[in-house]
Amino acid sequence: VLQELDVWQQYDRIIVVHGVREAAELAYADEIAALKTHEVFAEFAANNPDKLFYQACVSRENVAGALRGRITTLLESGELERALGIALDLERSRVMICGNPEMVDDTRSLLKARGMTVSKSSQPGQIAVENYW
Repeated sequence: VLQELDVWQQYDRIIVVHGVREAAELAYADEIAALKTHEVFAEFAANNPDKLFYQACVSRENVAGALRGRITTLLESGELERALGIALDLERSRVMICGNPEMVDDTRSLLKARGMTVSKSSQPGQIAVENYW
């Protein structure tokens, strides 16, 4: 999704929240950071330095620069939004969830409790789900 031009054109900010158990599993950090200098996307990043933001969340160990805990716990407590400096809202936020089925279901439930809906072809919403498993 991050390598699709229309995503870079459509959204003012793209925030990637990557949750893992241990730091060794943070496999995408360098790849995501490199998108800021990619020949196709570099202009977007140059015009808006905050266009792409990466936030790691590690649940089983303390890691410099990463939030400690599961994404769902950080979302429930408000810590995730405080750390990102944004508030998820119905008008401006779009959330794509990808990962293990339990995390996807739990995150979807938390967002639905806030009034967000799953996007469907007939009705746009704030939540998109990609089944990883």
